[in-house]
Amino acid sequence: MEKLPGIDDIPSSRERLLELLDSLKQALLSAPGNAANHAAIAEVWRRLGQPQLAIRHATEAARHDPACLDAYRILGGAHAMCGDWRQAGAAYYECLKHNPRDARSAVGMARAFAGLGQPDQAIRTLRQAAALNPDSAEVAIHLGSDLAARAEHVEAIGAFQNALRLEPCNQKALHGLAAAQLHARQPAESAATYRRILDRRSDDADALDGLGRALLEQGRASDAEAVFLDALRLRPFKYEILRGLHQALIRQGRTKEAEQAAARAAAAAAVPTERVRHDLAMLLYDASLSPMDIRRRTIEIVAPGRVEEKTPPWPVMRDRHRALRIGWLSSDFRFHVVAMNLRPVVQHLDPAGFEQFFYADSRIDDPLTEFFRLRAAGWRIVEGLSDAEVADLIRRDSIDILVVLAGRFDANRPLFAHRRASPVQISYHDPATSGLAQMDYLVSDRYLTPRGQIAAFTERVLRLPSFYIIDPPEDPPPVSRLPMAASRSVTLACFNNPLKISQAVLKLWASILERIPGCRLALRYHQYYRGQEPRRRIHEEFARYGIHADRIVMSHDIHTSHEHLSTYHGIDLALDPSPFSGSTTTFEALWMGVPVITRPGDTMASRWTASILRTVGLDEFIAKSDEEYVAIACRWLEKPDSLAALRQTLRARVASSPLCDGRLRSRQLARLFRAVANRRHRGLAEENTGS
Repeated sequence: MEKLPGIDDIPSSRERLLELLDSLKQALLSAPGNAANHAAIAEVWRRLGQPQLAIRHATEAARHDPACLDAYRILGGAHAMCGDWRQAGAAYYECLKHNPRDARSAVGMARAFAGLGQPDQAIRTLRQAAALNPDSAEVAIHLGSDLAARAEHVEAIGAFQNALRLEPCNQKALHGLAAAQLHARQPAESAATYRRILDRRSDDADALDGLGRALLEQGRASDAEAVFLDALRLRPFKYEILRGLHQALIRQGRTKEAEQAAARAAAAAAVPTERVRHDLAMLLYDASLSPMDIRRRTIEIVAPGRVEEKTPPWPVMRDRHRALRIGWLSSDFRFHVVAMNLRPVVQHLDPAGFEQFFYADSRIDDPLTEFFRLRAAGWRIVEGLSDAEVADLIRRDSIDILVVLAGRFDANRPLFAHRRASPVQISYHDPATSGLAQMDYLVSDRYLTPRGQIAAFTERVLRLPSFYIIDPPEDPPPVSRLPMAASRSVTLACFNNPLKISQAVLKLWASILERIPGCRLALRYHQYYRGQEPRRRIHEEFARYGIHADRIVMSHDIHTSHEHLSTYHGIDLALDPSPFSGSTTTFEALWMGVPVITRPGDTMASRWTASILRTVGLDEFIAKSDEEYVAIACRWLEKPDSLAALRQTLRARVASSPLCDGRLRSRQLARLFRAVANRRHRGLAEENTGS
């Protein structure tokens, strides 16, 4: 009889697998208790995508030979295919009991821990396996991947480098290393690794995409554009590459081409949510849109025809007097402005009255993530789940009030409220209406949404006395003397996202520079102004108004928060952009003693800075017209003594204001949460009694 192949020699093609299956079945007829044959049949069924049959034969193999390690490995893999991570872990555990150095079983056990929502235990297992198997590239790669998923990029780099020491051409390790280097802010090293991949395979579109992003981080937008275009020749409809091209064009100041690339990216998005996020975000940067225009356009974008079918609401809420369950849904429970604003609220929300559940749409893990996780009654990672799956999870947790954070931004879910996953749904940290009938409320404040603008929202607007809240920076640099007092020259600044800087704002700034001879304007935003193209565009724009290039100072390469804040030591006065004004940037300027001049419009997005200024009593920096915007700058710069005095008192004023009072904001939100829950409770009770 022909010798049958061992587990490691089983072929991969379906045709040959079926042929082998027939031979193995024949062999089993003559030796029904042969554990090796049962294990081989189990592996064939597993590779054919039949996990239940694989489980049956692997179980038989283990019964006939309890020391058959192949049986436990196959059993673990088959249970994993079924999503039964507990049984998968039990099978891998049996294998590791017999052989603690078995690398494949250790990797399988780590996958099982991850599937059970125990990422720390998964990494611990892989670290132990790496120590026991220093010559296993497979273990090193899995360890690197898990570490990278938790944003532990420096250690991930070491793991991938260990794998490449063993297998220098391993493509998975090379891709993992390049991505980890990019996330660890090592763009030059990342670019070198991506080029190493491309030296062996020039048609690797993913490597080209990664190289383009590494070049962007180095401020080489023009080079990045060329690389993204090469990638698009291979994958013309890949969303991520088109988004990269969009960023490269934006950083070169080629706005119209960037908008075209963004539209192509939105059309190529794998799911409607990505297109909706793009379309909703772009509304905020369009100065021509009124609040009612934004409402109308938003409703069109999120129309029910573009989302999955709605599910019915819960029929009742639980006892109105017990602790409310608050669900926070976001991709930003990490070092992010939304998380920084949420932190004081979460920290001070009374645990006796509120149980907080977090639905994290990201696996990134940093100290701020840990802060939220430690305060969670429930922590759920929902990245990769559909809206329907997340809604089912929220319903099973019996959430009373779901708070959707910054729904139109980052990797969030702007259409999620359609699912009606909880009796009450609230939009928070989104600067415009969601357009969803199922989104019950939007949190704002009295200045962000004046009573005359309430009609621009499909939600009922809950207006706080003030909106913005954040913990003061830890160990910030001291406030400096007014720089113009020492140098006799004036420096204005805007450190906001360049997307927020409209043509109209550039014209206003040019008017100020024209009125104040020798005055300079400092611009900075991450690495944006490192490239030649954005610098040239800014110089050309100001040249149209007669402003020489040497009066515009564009900088980059600030890496730490302390360094960033220290740059305000050279700034006399900050200028707010429009139509999407600053918030965190405004707070940082005020904290460093630098007032901010703003020109709010009618939209909520244009009024963030004005809301912050009102909260700290700086109404005199809020302009009602373009002419007043220029006049405010000139008036204050003509009073250096007053500006210097304000500079020295501003931090204390901010620190003692509601901007930094987390306890106050938590009490205010607690009252709102309890009020809307009671309102919903009464409404459901009336519906159920037919009154």
